[in-house]
Amino acid sequence: MNPLALWFRGATLARVRPRYCLLASVILVCLPAIASAGVFGGFSKDGAYKRGTDQLCAPVDAKGAGPLCKTTLVGEMAKHSFGKGTKQGGRESSVRVRKKGTKLQVLAAEGTKPLVSWDSQQVLGEVGAVYLSSDKRWVAIEYRTRFAGRAVESVVVLGIGLPKDGPASSDGTATALPTAAEAKKNTEPEGFREALKKGMRLIRKRKKAAKAQIAFEAALALVPEHPEVLFHLAVLHHSGKDIPATLKTLQRLATSKHPEVPRWRVEARFELRFKALRGNSDFRFAVGITRVAGDAPSLYERLVAYGGRWEQEAIPCEQPQVNLTLRREKKQRFDLVIRSKCQGGSETTRLDGNWTDKGSATKLGLSFPNLEAADDLLACNIEVCADDSGEDCIRCQVEGDDEFLLRIVRR
Repeated sequence: MNPLALWFRGATLARVRPRYCLLASVILVCLPAIASAGVFGGFSKDGAYKRGTDQLCAPVDAKGAGPLCKTTLVGEMAKHSFGKGTKQGGRESSVRVRKKGTKLQVLAAEGTKPLVSWDSQQVLGEVGAVYLSSDKRWVAIEYRTRFAGRAVESVVVLGIGLPKDGPASSDGTATALPTAAEAKKNTEPEGFREALKKGMRLIRKRKKAAKAQIAFEAALALVPEHPEVLFHLAVLHHSGKDIPATLKTLQRLATSKHPEVPRWRVEARFELRFKALRGNSDFRFAVGITRVAGDAPSLYERLVAYGGRWEQEAIPCEQPQVNLTLRREKKQRFDLVIRSKCQGGSETTRLDGNWTDKGSATKLGLSFPNLEAADDLLACNIEVCADDSGEDCIRCQVEGDDEFLLRIVRR
């Protein structure tokens, strides 16, 4: 089980479990739902594998974000024939496993380059038992992950001796190709940032507007149509009560091809100095409040253009109230508050970290800080809500049926 799933269930059902313990009419200790060692249940001939006693899982490849499992009825599970293959360890081993950051790498017993590498995208603890299937095509790795101080054991099955899904990196690992957003890094020429900072400094001083504009134009000469410069230049024009120049500059910002355009269009929407322009149709088109045909909002705009506040309403004893606040600051911080209520009891959990909208048109990444190891990650989808409202929802699938579904808060 994903460690975040363990934490999520503990936060939402903590007040429900004691009731079931009391119904048993005996004194029970309700322990956290952490599986004991030996969660691997065997390989199936059709390529699936068994985790625990009731979960059927599919192997993952080098691009997989995590094992895909489903709870299966006993009768359905009985249709599969499971075998554990050969446990690896000692001189007779065919493969060995190496942990490298968030990755698990499978190597030949005497090899130095991985046969396959899987990025768990989670903090990895101890690697446990390793099993090789009888046909030597699959390797099962029991491993431990942890979240917020809690530990949980899981198992993943990787294919070996098969074509890799990603190109080999310099150390021989199979890795996924970087996204266009990750590969294209904005490099600023020397002097650009200094010119921008000079303009921002001068704009705050009386009778320095002309010098501030010269500084901003110098920055634009180095990086044409840079949205951050255009934003501050529009503020400068507005301070000088030159509304036509303000709107023209904001229109330049909107048509720029720079990757940071969405951020600065949103900043223009919330800029208090532009408050009087919010009813102006040219302003609304420039900042994306009103959109022209074919101008679809970016993921960044979908996430924060209405303030960045998202909420799941509470249903006592069934689902918690979840409040997610995505901040527009450069570091893109978030606050996550989960409140659960049941049978007169309540529990509140507060988390924070960094969020990212990079690398996908529909994925929101939440990164939870970990002082002792790599950060814990949770990937969420932004999608159109299923109630025909046309609004966006954020769906964070923790594991299996554990999820929360957040809607935009407009109040």
